[in-house]
Amino acid sequence: LLIFLEILLTSYQVWPVTQTMPNLGLLGVEFFARNFGAMLTVAFMLAAPALIIMSMIDLALGVMNRYAPQLNVLPIAMALKAWLASGIVMLGITAFVAMLIRHFDQSRGLLERLKPLFA
Repeated sequence: LLIFLEILLTSYQVWPVTQTMPNLGLLGVEFFARNFGAMLTVAFMLAAPALIIMSMIDLALGVMNRYAPQLNVLPIAMALKAWLASGIVMLGITAFVAMLIRHFDQSRGLLERLKPLFA
């Protein structure tokens, strides 16, 4: 928690509240583009197992609906997908939190190194 608070408070030195946009140099733009791509990759890795499970549920219930059309599978599908996707994401969150803590610990002096990029 202290690492997160340290990063949050020193971020105001890099990007003050009174500025609408920070002064980014060429290196700053490259840095943020690279880190934004890494953030999207991590978000996809966290969501991918849940998306795969939900697709498999849709496929199985679609086959069930094809062979038993009198059975209404929509309410079953909604509840089943919500429960299983939430469970898969919760299992993935444990690894994600451990990775996030390790990342925060490794980036303790990051904002001090970023200050020259905003000049």
